[in-house]
Amino acid sequence: MPTTVITFLGHQLSSRDGTATYLKLPYTFPDGTVTQPSRSFVTELVRSLNAEGKQVDRLVIAGTATSMWCTLVDLVANNDDEALFTLLGEIEDGSIRKDGKVVDDALLAKFGAALSKHLDGIELHLIIIGFCESEGEQLEVVSHLARVVPVESQLVLDITHSFRHLPMLGLVAANYLRHAKLCELAEVYYAMADARHSLGYTPVVKVGGLLRMLEVSEAFATFHHTANLLPLASTLKVPGLDEAAFYVETARLGDAKKHANSALAAITLSSPPLLQLAETELRNVLAGVASNDKLHDRQLEVARHHIHRGTYTLGTILLFESLLTRLVFNSKGSRRGGENDHDHRKRVAEEWALQLPRKDKDHFHQLRKLRNALAHGSPPGEAQVQRALADRDALTSFLIEKLTWVEAIKLQEPRSGRPSQPTRRG
Repeated sequence: MPTTVITFLGHQLSSRDGTATYLKLPYTFPDGTVTQPSRSFVTELVRSLNAEGKQVDRLVIAGTATSMWCTLVDLVANNDDEALFTLLGEIEDGSIRKDGKVVDDALLAKFGAALSKHLDGIELHLIIIGFCESEGEQLEVVSHLARVVPVESQLVLDITHSFRHLPMLGLVAANYLRHAKLCELAEVYYAMADARHSLGYTPVVKVGGLLRMLEVSEAFATFHHTANLLPLASTLKVPGLDEAAFYVETARLGDAKKHANSALAAITLSSPPLLQLAETELRNVLAGVASNDKLHDRQLEVARHHIHRGTYTLGTILLFESLLTRLVFNSKGSRRGGENDHDHRKRVAEEWALQLPRKDKDHFHQLRKLRNALAHGSPPGEAQVQRALADRDALTSFLIEKLTWVEAIKLQEPRSGRPSQPTRRG
């Protein structure tokens, strides 16, 4: 996986005589390594990553026309390339608008090409951005980054320099690339130059905790959208949670309940900081799993979830299956595990449907035909179902009507071993 470092350059300091630049500072990394003094932190970050064996393949630097592009010469050690330093002089003049000169894309392209020759295979991309005052300018930054970052890159984000709102924009951009281009956001670095007065050195901070928080929030979002516990399990690493997630997905609710209780006990015994953040919400999720050991209740719960969120195929299938599962579960004489026997389920449903009043029979057959149409792509063969499939609002209303019907039916224990007549709840 190629490694791409993304950073921003700050605006010129108060001096307007062409000498403005960042301070030359040594940086102290978390492992105690102290760098040589440098004006540009990203220079030392690239060297540090390479020294760790995390070879940087691409360096993306974004800044305004008046940013301190001249500090990038620190990327080149002991260099005597006259053409590079001639371009550097033009960059310095342009960044302070000397004699009407400006830093534009053409000048940066020349400077980047000259600089790249000395970077041992690192592909350099220099991007001019605006001050990002408007939403359009902010989105333009994300678009620039998306154009130059390869698919499936490992991203390292440096938020040390630039305007204060750009680190937030950079993190959002990196998160967009994580999903849109399948990138991995490996780490976020920040060199705390202002802390040197108090600490006596300039610490380099890894802000990777932000990434873990993003992952947890996205795992909860996935759960609320799909009812799938697996992202929470892979993110929070609670003993028992992965097993509970697996057994919920495979409809083995007894095993899921056992492992959900194990996960609840594990949370009580140990709560690292990230888990403390999510503890209340995770306990609520696990309590729901631990209290739900009937398959038809689980199917109905997930069906309701998907119908209200517009994932119609899964919602319809589970709604219909929840009814069949409950019919088998409530059918006297049904053998243990019969709710998982396809032929038995079909026979029980057909016998039950024969006893239904006309209105309930219509609900049942319409739901079955919609289920078949969505699951198999077959024509529904009924006008009302066809109308429901005409647009989103019609399908939503149709499914909510069927959901209300399924929820309202209370199946009484039959006397003869045959499925019961429906009655209304409430």
